[in-house]
Formats: sequence, C-alpha cells, structure tokens
Amino acid sequence: MLSKTKGIRSQSAMEYLMTYGWAILIIAVVLGVLFQLGVFNAATFEGNSCLAYSGYLCSQQTLNTAGTLSFTFGYQGANFTVDGFGCSSNSIEPSFSMAGISNLQPGQEESISVSCPVSSGSIGTPFSGYIWMEYDQAGHNGLVAKIASISTSVSVIGSSSSVPTITDTYLGNIIPGSSGQTTASITLTSGYSEYFCEAVLGWFYSSTSVSIDQLAETSGGAKYGIIGHQTSNTCTFTQTQSGADMVLAGIGVSSSTYSILSSGTLAASPNTIAYTVSTPSTFVIIMLISVYSGTSFSTLPSGCSIVVSKVDPPIYSDYILACPQQPTGPYSVGITNPSLTSSYPDGYVVYGVT
Repeated sequence: MLSKTKGIRSQSAMEYLMTYGWAILIIAVVLGVLFQLGVFNAATFEGNSCLAYSGYLCSQQTLNTAGTLSFTFGYQGANFTVDGFGCSSNSIEPSFSMAGISNLQPGQEESISVSCPVSSGSIGTPFSGYIWMEYDQAGHNGLVAKIASISTSVSVIGSSSSVPTITDTYLGNIIPGSSGQTTASITLTSGYSEYFCEAVLGWFYSSTSVSIDQLAETSGGAKYGIIGHQTSNTCTFTQTQSGADMVLAGIGVSSSTYSILSSGTLAASPNTIAYTVSTPSTFVIIMLISVYSGTSFSTLPSGCSIVVSKVDPPIYSDYILACPQQPTGPYSVGITNPSLTSSYPDGYVVYGVT
C-alpha cells in the first residue's frame, strides 16, 4: 500500500513538471527578450519628455545622431531677450551657443536647436539632462535659468553640419557717427568655419573685408549696404567719410558648405523673399539690410526666427533670420516697410548651409 502511494506521488510530480515546465520556460524566454529590448532599462520608462519649469514651454523634442536637440520653446511673463541656449547631462551650467530670439513675445513659440552631450550617436541611445537659457532682462545681462528637464533618446539621423551653431554676436553693433570713425568691425566668436556679415553705412561703401554677395545701392548707384561672407571671424567695413552711423551684424556657422538660395533687392512694400530648399535639413540663414527702420515680417516659414534685429532709429537696420533643419520645398518671407522706396531699396541674401 505504501509503495502504491509513493508511485502516485511520483507520477503527480512528473505531471506537474510537464504541465508547468513549458510555461516556466516560455516566461523565461519572454523575459529575456524584453530585457534585450530595454524594457527593464529605467531610461525606457522615462520615455520622451521635456518637462518645462514654471513660466516656460518645452515640447516637440527630437534628438538626432549628432546630438542636436530640437524643441519648441515659449514663455509667459515679462519680456526678455534670449542670448543663448545650452544643454547638459547634469546640474553644471553648460556653454551657450545659440543666438537670441529678439522678437519672441510672451505666448509665442519658436523652434530651437541646441547641442547635447549624448554618450553615443546610435539610434535609441537614451539621454537625460537639462535645457538652460542665457538672457537679458530689465538692464541685467547674462542671466542664466534652467528652463526644462529633458528625457529622450536619439531618434533622428543627422549630422553636426546640418545644424550649424550660431555664434553669440547675434546682436550686431552700432557705431555712432559722433565717434568720427570711417571704419568699423564686428568680431564674432572664433572657431567657426564660415562667417556671414552685413552692414548699413551712412556715408556709403568704400571697402570691406568680406567677399560681397549682395549690395544695396541708391537709384544713382551709391552703395550703402553690403552682405557677404568670409572665413575670418572679424568683419570690417569702411565708409567714404565720417559723421554717419554704421550698423553691423554677423553670424558664424560650423559648416563651410553652403549655397546662395536667393538674393536681390526690395524696392516696394509689401514684398516677399522667395527661395527653395533642395537638400533636406538645410540650415537657412536670411540676411536683410535696410536704410530705413520700421521693417516688419508679416510671414515667416515654420521654424524660422529672427536672431538679429539691430535697428538704429530713425533709419538703418540689420536683420538675420535663422531656420534650422528646413525640409525641401519652396518658402517665402513676407516683409513690410512703409518707408521703403526704389531710391533706397533693401538688400537681402538667403544662404543654405548643409
């Protein structure tokens, strides 16, 4: 009787193992697959989020293989001028390399691109850190704020040259006529591959260090505005005599591969600058010079922002617009200036940097 009982127990144990062994094996395999897919990685659970701190907006974030983070930025509250953005993987203040957004108002939104210290450029590489901003407000310059915490992963293929870095000399410079100067320079941060500079000169153009891409001149042929490029970080312009203001502006990019997508003059208002992007993720730079202040932009392509707006009232103004990672297709910029005449037309150049 005892032997028969033991046999029944052994048979039950075997049946148990046969019944549940396969289930246990399947569960083990599934767990292994999930582990390989990164399901148990803490970064996976963090997902793709940009948590803005009070008063700021951060959304639509993407991180490419070159470590460039693109996101939509906005804010509420008192006006300020953005000097730059930075990104860090810890609470140590990073360097700031993106230009300010001179025209951004509370409640508006702009697309921003900034470099982050990603450990690897492979698709799926997680990144967690912070977005910072340097800004000027109420007479205080160089203020710094941590505006958002970011948790995302590399999801877009990109190259470092497809999103060139803008230098910190985004505000340009005004040389008053009372200084008695005929020559003025603007020095941008060194280390960039190409520099694009522009100037409006009160006493007309005499010489410049830049290779000229576009001139603005009166109906009589007197040249008062210059847009051009060079590899040196100091752009110099000379006017025919002293006693008139000079307005200069410049921008530096980390790629020397570029083309002129459009250039010319605008002799009536309202008007349009039209151009076509043929290479995906082109960084578009639009430079505009005017002997008249009062220029406004009625329409801007999606993702474009005014990074330089240097105005010397009641005349002379320089503008630089930056459009990171523009897709292929036709674009237009609507411009209005009630003072614009054919006697003193505006000049512009649209650069496409890849």
